[in-house]
Amino acid sequence: MLTENQLRRIVREEVVLSLPLYEIIRKLPNGKYRLYSKKKNPKTGQSRNLGTFDTRDAAEKHEKDVQFFKHKG
Repeated sequence: MLTENQLRRIVREEVVLSLPLYEIIRKLPNGKYRLYSKKKNPKTGQSRNLGTFDTRDAAEKHEKDVQFFKHKG
């Protein structure tokens, strides 16, 4: 029989594994787009801000650049 903490850990791991491995682009109330990392800042527990852009295309281009340097750099 699993304890409650063990069940929570299993569920948390399944949720993390099911998340896509790319960054998230969100539209802000001011109409700009912000690129967030999936990786959380350990001090704040929030997603890391990877930049704010005027257009979604610019945010997607930056995401591709980040992916390139993360895996090739």
